[in-house]
Amino acid sequence: MSLLMPFVRPGWPQVAVRAGSWRTLAGLALALCLIGPAAEAVPAAESRPAETRLAADKPVLDPVDEIFLLNMSAPAEAQRRLQQLMAKGERGEHEWGLVQGVTLAMWADEEAVSKWLMRLEAEPHRGQPYAAVWRSLVRTELLLSQNRTREADASTRLAEQAMQAVPPELLRQDWLWRSLLQQAQVALQLGLTEQAERQARLTMKVAQRMNSPWRQIPPMIMLAQALSRRDHDSEAFEYLEDARVLAQQMQAHHWLSQIGTVEAHLALRVKQPARALQTQLEALRQAQLSGATRLEIRSLINLSDTYLKRHEPAQALEVLDRSEQLLKLMPPQYVVSHAQVHNRGLAYILTGRAQEGLKISRQAMDKARRQGQLFAYADMLVETSQYLHQVNADALALPLLHEARGSVDDMHQQDRERVLTELRSKYQTEKQQRDIDAQTIANRIQQVELDKERIEQRLGWVVMAVLLLALVVLVVGYQRMRRIVQGLADRQATLKHASEQDPLTGLGNRHYLQTRLEAATQDGVFHGGLVLMDIDHFKAINDQHGHVVGDEVLKEVASRLQQAVRTQDALARWGGEEFLLYSPHLDAAGLQGLAARLLDAVSGTPVQVGALSFRVGLSLGYARFPQVCETQAMSLAQALHLVDAALYRSKSRGRLRATGVLKLSNLDDMDQLEQAMRSGATIGHELLGPEGAPEAPWMTGEGSPV
Repeated sequence: MSLLMPFVRPGWPQVAVRAGSWRTLAGLALALCLIGPAAEAVPAAESRPAETRLAADKPVLDPVDEIFLLNMSAPAEAQRRLQQLMAKGERGEHEWGLVQGVTLAMWADEEAVSKWLMRLEAEPHRGQPYAAVWRSLVRTELLLSQNRTREADASTRLAEQAMQAVPPELLRQDWLWRSLLQQAQVALQLGLTEQAERQARLTMKVAQRMNSPWRQIPPMIMLAQALSRRDHDSEAFEYLEDARVLAQQMQAHHWLSQIGTVEAHLALRVKQPARALQTQLEALRQAQLSGATRLEIRSLINLSDTYLKRHEPAQALEVLDRSEQLLKLMPPQYVVSHAQVHNRGLAYILTGRAQEGLKISRQAMDKARRQGQLFAYADMLVETSQYLHQVNADALALPLLHEARGSVDDMHQQDRERVLTELRSKYQTEKQQRDIDAQTIANRIQQVELDKERIEQRLGWVVMAVLLLALVVLVVGYQRMRRIVQGLADRQATLKHASEQDPLTGLGNRHYLQTRLEAATQDGVFHGGLVLMDIDHFKAINDQHGHVVGDEVLKEVASRLQQAVRTQDALARWGGEEFLLYSPHLDAAGLQGLAARLLDAVSGTPVQVGALSFRVGLSLGYARFPQVCETQAMSLAQALHLVDAALYRSKSRGRLRATGVLKLSNLDDMDQLEQAMRSGATIGHELLGPEGAPEAPWMTGEGSPV
């Protein structure tokens, strides 16, 4: 499997994971506001726009461009040079702030990004219209770097909404370019090929209007991948060649490496294995010239994929070993690609170690599924089954194909419709055959009656027997059909339950609670109480003791929360270490009591994991809707934003406490909740956690603080 090109396999349907029509229209409208009539129509895939033909002049790079390009290979040097440019003061913070956030996020440096986001909440950025845009764009870039595609998809919507709220005179084209590029990347990873193509073409047009050649390269690469998925391989090669011309002009080895990787996969698609190998080796050379270890690792993984396609597993394992050696040089926050693990499993399969290879590939598949990369998950299932089939391990391959069909809801729906159609067709065929048989018998009886009247009575009994038999067959067939339909209904119910349950904690998941919350929204106004909870210092538990212990803590906290709530309340794992409770009937006083119970349930008693004993802290934010705001009813999104702000206040005031918002005079106070509560404009309530609970998030087996 490749890191850059999750291709749709031949014969495997493309799956639309979500309907993006309104987002596409919003993106187009936003693009039209800035780039004018030139972006009014997206050219068809078969027509090659002349405006993308490139000149051979060497581009002159802006300092911002130089920082972005340097960050691809030397992030530490890029940050040092960025600090120097910021210190000179030639351009304001408004120019450099987003550059710094995005360059940190591109390397998945979550700690540095968190510090950057905290600075964004302070002066002079607080309350500025661009702050929300920066926050969403940087968070999306971080999520994409961490392969958290589903969360990145939601974050791109927030970026769109934030840009629509910015006055046109303050909206910058580089923000739009970044947003469109992120949307194209998300759509490509989710398998939304046509949407990815549209967004990539819009991104190219914005880059051309900005007169920024290097900004045309990423959308060209994505456009080539999208066109290849639609079998427009010749046009995909043309875009890659144009991108290569630009990259060579700038001597951008990292882009040349990525272009070579995509071209290698295209060559494999058009049955040119020799060209694919040569191009991928050149891509590896360019990655080494760039000095970027991360890019060299990716190139080695992609080279292993090329060797696998050529049925050369020994060479694939050799380059995978090299990539793992380089991986040891990477910082801790570097996200290991599931393709690296998956390709090793495929190589083992080709060398005759089918069971071991399947076990290794399964680790990569599970990781992709947990990260929300359902398209890549299904792609790996199919690819693994194909390799198992090549080594005659069909017994292992067949379950993978069935699992692939169940990986995405749309695949479930298509599969159910196909089965029902086949059953209906089979039933109709059998019924027609029975009718034909009955008519044939009747014709024979009539002929016998004409020839020999003396056996009329006997034939009558024969006809009655045949009709009775037909009736029995119909009854049996009907009962069988009912059992099949009931089985399908039971399977659908089971799948629905699984899609609404968090596999780790057993609570409802975000999708389950989102459905309940949307049902509680009437005419755009949300009704009910919300309590948003977050485990304090949970990252420290994971870092100190590992994710296995962290998972056990999560399960115990979820169990305690479930025992503390009422049966009519809905509790779900909202994401990571966050939990969200929806109470349809509790008033503000009831919510306050509930918050106290939740604090005591989690933090009042240590959590025992093996020999370890943890005092787990919990921070909460809660409010009752629509009563909380005197001036304006609040939507679901605003309600979630308010309890999130209340939770943030609990965190900022020392954790292990709950902040309740009783009265909110103005929706604008949500973003400055602490200030509004101090001034009296917002009435709230702060509830401290159990007395004696320590600030430290965990304890050793002997009970002393770590």
